[in-house]
Amino acid sequence: MAALDFPSGPSLNQVFPQPPDAPRWRWDGMRWKLIGAVYMMPYVSPTPPPPPVPLNALWWNSADGTMQIFYNDGDSEQWVGFSGPAGPRGFAGSPGPQGPQGGNFSDAPQTDGAYLRRNGAWIPMTHASA
Repeated sequence: MAALDFPSGPSLNQVFPQPPDAPRWRWDGMRWKLIGAVYMMPYVSPTPPPPPVPLNALWWNSADGTMQIFYNDGDSEQWVGFSGPAGPRGFAGSPGPQGPQGGNFSDAPQTDGAYLRRNGAWIPMTHASA
């Protein structure tokens, strides 16, 4: 791999190199930072990750369910939310497989009401009123 030859005296937020198909770097006024070429897992927590935080890092706020990105707008770096409203409901999936055959309860009561089977006997369930 060839060594990178960064320009001397870069301007703030200058991007290097110019070809869009190469890994790109941005001058933040102090150092060159790699942009857009690094994949990282989102940080999941009710509070943001502690510094230092790389640009474009993702944070899932588990307290309020929002996704945020650590962004440099040219003047400062901060967390910016980008969660939007819920999308439309997806299509229903295909039916699942046939379930197993149920038990043989030929002795079950044939009357209305709910019953519980305990120790081989059917017991009517009653509702206690408050």
